Amino acid sequence: MSHLTTIRSQIKFPEAILHAARSLGVPIAQQAKARFYAGLSESCDYVLQLSGKYDLGLKRMPDHTYHFVCDEEVLSETENVRNSDALRILGIKAGRFLQEYQAAVAQKQAEQAGFTYQRTTLSDGTLQIRLMERA
Repeated sequence: MSHLTTIRSQIKFPEAILHAARSLGVPIAQQAKARFYAGLSESCDYVLQLSGKYDLGLKRMPDHTYHFVCDEEVLSETENVRNSDALRILGIKAGRFLQEYQAAVAQKQAEQAGFTYQRTTLSDGTLQIRLMERA
């Protein structure tokens, strides 16, 4: 039975990938091998180097998006001994990583459009982003 999975995404901006990893405190390597089940690995454009047994890789596709490449347990909704670090850091289905990625994209686009960007983290972990016109 294969444990490796590839998840399609709309991740497009390398700078935002790097920002999201830094925001979560996860070391990230470029052009590295991601660790999977039973010692398997695969070369990826970016690898979030998680503290457990597995990593989360991002591989650039022909359409210039980056897809997640990982052991299926990394993106699981059910915690177990092999993925507890991934769930704690990345969130269920990498939700925390995606939230940080989207916030980085929003900030860059807002600044390019001439807006100021204000970010607040609510008590439930939700990000609240306010854009204001520059005076």
